[in-house]
Parts: sequence; structure tokens; C-alpha cells
Amino acid sequence: MNKNPEDMTREELLQQVDNIKAFSLHSCITTAEGVARRVLIEIKEKFNEEDFNECFWNDVNHGGNDYKNLIELGEILKRARDNS
Repeated sequence: MNKNPEDMTREELLQQVDNIKAFSLHSCITTAEGVARRVLIEIKEKFNEEDFNECFWNDVNHGGNDYKNLIELGEILKRARDNS
């Protein structure tokens, strides 16, 4: 049963906030996983490793992309996996 926020204790409100934050984080991770899965399937179906490496090198050196966000996300996920 949902309480009216005015009738909730501070602890109950903080628990609700924590629940919302956890759901939001789960949604972000699940979305990233779905996007990564689709991209990986397409890469594996259409390109070999040499093609991928050449494209990556060209993009890093001439396209202005360093993929820092993908790399950072991978590092965060790896740390989480290693710590669980």
C-alpha cells in the first residue's frame, strides 16, 4: 500500500528515494547492455577483427573519437564484476 508522502517518516521517504535510485540505475545498466548486445551482434556479423581494428584506429587518429565513455563504462562494469 502506498502512503501519502506527507504521512511518511523521514526514513520511509529516504527508503523510497533509494528504491527510485536503484530502479533508475538498473534501467541505465539494462539499456546499456541491450545497446551493447545489438552493436556487438552487428559488428560480429559484418566485420572481421582486422576491419574493426582499422576502423577503430582511423576513428581515433582521424575522426576525433577516443571512446573514453565506452572504455570507462567497461572499466566500471569490470570492477563491479570483480568485486561481486
